Amino acid sequence: MTKKDVFVEKMKARLDEWSADIDIIQAKAEKVEAGLKSDYAEQVAELESKRSAAKKLLVEIKSSSNEAWTELRSGIEGSWSEIESALKEFKNKFS
Repeated sequence: MTKKDVFVEKMKARLDEWSADIDIIQAKAEKVEAGLKSDYAEQVAELESKRSAAKKLLVEIKSSSNEAWTELRSGIEGSWSEIESALKEFKNKFS
């Protein structure tokens, strides 16, 4: 397995974890009182947008050459940091 393959597998696993977290948040959003629903919806939309961008970068990395993927790596790592921060912020705000 190349470094690229290892990186892709690691990022795919993290993306799956975040998708599960977002699903849990969406389930909670359906049960909150009316005043919080819009806040939840806004946060979920932001998380989904970041997840979508990260998925696109992951697809780009998968299809890139072994040399070119290193250039894309920093972009996806930045996206991962944004998602992690957004999830932590959401959990702190709504827990």
